[in-house]
Amino acid sequence: MIYIWSLYLGVANYHNIKETKKVGSHIKKLRTEKGLSIEDVSAMSGFTRNTIKRVEDGGNSDTSHLIEIAKAIGVHPMELFNVPFDIKPRFKLSPQRIDKVFLTRKIYKILKDSSFFSTGKMVKEVVAYLGDEEDVKVGSVQVSLVLQRMVEAGKMKAQKVGRNSKYSQIK
Repeated sequence: MIYIWSLYLGVANYHNIKETKKVGSHIKKLRTEKGLSIEDVSAMSGFTRNTIKRVEDGGNSDTSHLIEIAKAIGVHPMELFNVPFDIKPRFKLSPQRIDKVFLTRKIYKILKDSSFFSTGKMVKEVVAYLGDEEDVKVGSVQVSLVLQRMVEAGKMKAQKVGRNSKYSQIK
């Protein structure tokens, strides 16, 4: 139980020190360019001097702090992040997730660029279309999961037909 709790804490307490230091330095630069002291920002944001200092030093902070600090400085919150970042994820996608992303994009493109989904389609029809027209060999389980997620996201609608569903575009 302690091991699981420590794993939870490890994820919850993730802190990218390198990047937060860049943001903090930029916040400090913006503040000083506006002629504001830490105490001024503290008074306008309602946060303690120590909170403002911690953010500027690259400490972990939540979005609410950053929004209020930006407003106190007089800049849009997006401006706080106008620093060079290494744009790459912490981890690579697994081959299964890459396949899901590829399949989702294919189905979304079919939905957007053709009339295929103008009438309801069963999963097996979508699998056949993908194989015949898109040269994508995929199983019905993967297609069904993607279609269900698209329904949940409001991109498509599903109509029950017995134990199965027919998927179509939203008109």
